[in-house]
Amino acid sequence: MKIIKLNEDIIAFLGQNHADIREKIKKYGALLFRGSSLLQLSDLEKIANRFLDKNVVEYNYGSSPRTKLLGNVYTSTEYPNNLMIQLHNENSYTDNYPSFLFFYCLIPSEDGGETPIVDSALIYESIDKNIRDEFETKRVMYTRNYTNTFDLTWQQSFATEKKEDVEKYCKFHDIDFEWITTSHLRTRQICDAVKMHHGKKIWFNQAHLFNQENNDEIFKDFYKDMSPIEYPRNSFFGDGSIIPKEYIDHIKNIYTENMILETWQKGDLMILDNLAFAHGRMPYKGNRRILVCMG
Repeated sequence: MKIIKLNEDIIAFLGQNHADIREKIKKYGALLFRGSSLLQLSDLEKIANRFLDKNVVEYNYGSSPRTKLLGNVYTSTEYPNNLMIQLHNENSYTDNYPSFLFFYCLIPSEDGGETPIVDSALIYESIDKNIRDEFETKRVMYTRNYTNTFDLTWQQSFATEKKEDVEKYCKFHDIDFEWITTSHLRTRQICDAVKMHHGKKIWFNQAHLFNQENNDEIFKDFYKDMSPIEYPRNSFFGDGSIIPKEYIDHIKNIYTENMILETWQKGDLMILDNLAFAHGRMPYKGNRRILVCMG
């Protein structure tokens, strides 16, 4: 990650150095701008649109709770502050993922709350070759159950109240779906575990994040009498076989061993290449307000 210290307005700086910033993000994968005057909510989306040369996107088919604040500016994932959010590439559990993330620190936490990042190519190289090869060959199947009792509802995840909108989205993105009951939707999607990015193989999946072994602490009482396919969310190899617990533990350890931590300061803006770097969130104390746009 490259930290760029500013003594001028960040909107003007990014506008005047647009081409250079694009080159730097390609080189470093993550840029942190520090020292500018504070932004308004609408400014974050304007900055993101200018950088992307297109409009940021709506958070659709999401897997985590967040609040839409203005336009397509959202809160970062609203998750219990005493728990760590495992490192992951945004929406890598589906084929519809953003290329870039824009994080803005409105209020840093009193303690902790960093957004750790890690090089996706480094993760690929660090994972045991036999495990890596099995994932590359078999791919990953993600299953989700929307039951209106735990986790996100289908209305929240798909940002709609219409079943026909859900079905249209799923068909377009090759997501298998079935209505178990009128209020219970189940989806399955098989995705690659590895991608090419800037000439390198990168680890790009959320097998460890979706997997039942990772979610035991949250879901264990809720799903103790369920079969694995019935869990609110789970991951399997693409052929439907179980991913061994030791694989999940190994992958999580590799992420933790290689993560980069930088303490947020009020007014910090981080632009992250979503393929080049995974991100997460450390536990924290006190108030914390990190905003995000995606595109």
